[in-house]
Amino acid sequence: MKSLITASRPKLGLILTLLSISISGCSKRPTEASNAVENVEGASALTLYSWDEYFSLDLLKEFEAKFGVSVNYQKYENTDEVFQNLKSDGAAYDVIVLDDASMKRAKALRLLRPLDHGKVPNVKNIDPGFRAGATYDKEFRYSVPYMWGTTLIAYRKDVVNDISKSWKVLFSPQFQGKVSLLDERMECFAAALRVLGYDMNSNVPSELDAATEMLIDLVGEGKAKLGSDNEMKRHLIDGESHIAMMYSGDAALIAEDSEDIGFFIPEEGATRWTDSFAISRDSRSVDLAHEFINFMADARIAAESSHELWYATPNLAALNHPALNAELKADTTIYPEDVVVQKCTFLEEVDDYRVRSLNKGWDRVKSEVSGSSVSNEIGSNVVDAGDGDGE
Repeated sequence: MKSLITASRPKLGLILTLLSISISGCSKRPTEASNAVENVEGASALTLYSWDEYFSLDLLKEFEAKFGVSVNYQKYENTDEVFQNLKSDGAAYDVIVLDDASMKRAKALRLLRPLDHGKVPNVKNIDPGFRAGATYDKEFRYSVPYMWGTTLIAYRKDVVNDISKSWKVLFSPQFQGKVSLLDERMECFAAALRVLGYDMNSNVPSELDAATEMLIDLVGEGKAKLGSDNEMKRHLIDGESHIAMMYSGDAALIAEDSEDIGFFIPEEGATRWTDSFAISRDSRSVDLAHEFINFMADARIAAESSHELWYATPNLAALNHPALNAELKADTTIYPEDVVVQKCTFLEEVDDYRVRSLNKGWDRVKSEVSGSSVSNEIGSNVVDAGDGDGE
């Protein structure tokens, strides 16, 4: 296969060749961490559980060849699926990719296995600033950062003129029926809260209620549609939507393939996130899982991953590696200037009250879309687990 490292970024078609695998599972309470399944010696397969289109097929094949194993890449469309499936059958997964808030939740629910840093020496390559900022896992005891970015707004430049660089455009009557929102409760609430002038992580009852009503009005009246990250891209590419909430790397990728697509970090700031690797508590291939995380944290591998996906890498060694070209590092939407970064916010669940409030509000929002109630089970389980860190 053609090398990843070329003068320009790979086209969208290459990444869209990834096979989507649907995940299903019922929910049950997790057992205690002491009952975790131990590693099966000589494991010949690794199950990777992550967002779709988030890994280079070439690099996965390189790992397979190096260790003489196979990688089963399973994908999820939203983080609710992750918790349902980890609680139902944690042994079915080995390496999981989770965002900050989800990592904290997974630790509280004791769904993760502590890392053996002696088996992940490349953790030394991670920028120390990410260790200091990782409030969900400061010592990287359970996780190793993979990519980071922002959630921003992408739009069709060919049909949208003089767009306001604000989250308010998602709620503007001007674009009614042509707006797409990520089907992620915390991202949607963050946008609504910021439009209302509130903290993205607010847990004030009146503010959360106001955000809920704003979102219900938006999706209930058909002014906006909800979808996965892949659907956000398709909606914009096909012209089904003119405005879309989107992850920074996805926006940059489709903008590279079409001069009609632009994107921006809203003037009010954006949500900032870090996606990290973790190992399922019940993984049957623990040693192999450590090998995979260490492999992905190698300077060259991290640089090539960042280059293909067009997401920012937290790997300091990768930033100085020739495999990461100057165009990526110079893109200020991918690597925002400090003044912009300071306005970006990591999403947090804050406390049990906020978890319950977000789930209750999101239940109402999704009911407007589907006409049926959405389970609040995950939120209630977080509360049952307490606010400990699972250590």
